[in-house]
Amino acid sequence: MKTLLSNYKKTESGSWLNSFQSETINVQFISGTEGKRQAEYRPLENTMLLAEDSDPAVLFGSYVHELYHAYQRHRYGLLLYWLFLGLFRPLMERGAKQAELNATEFACNHRLETWKKENGI
Repeated sequence: MKTLLSNYKKTESGSWLNSFQSETINVQFISGTEGKRQAEYRPLENTMLLAEDSDPAVLFGSYVHELYHAYQRHRYGLLLYWLFLGLFRPLMERGAKQAELNATEFACNHRLETWKKENGI
């Protein structure tokens, strides 16, 4: 996933990842079920909880979604992040959801290109 993230950072839609040190976030894998506690960013500990997924593109999208919350925390500072999250959660989530969709699309395209190369297409 680190290689995919490194490649994603080079794209226009992933360029925001270059403005903070995402590699300092401790990622802990948890068990989860579809639609319930798939991922969570904990700003006080700078930790991410991430549930495994059978689809690598979905897993990457969830990872980037939570990284976007980490980016928001870095951008606004902890106090403003908590305030904004409490007051403007839909707006904060909108940015994270768009980041997730962009990352999932990138991961799907990457998987398709890898498959084409492996099959000589």
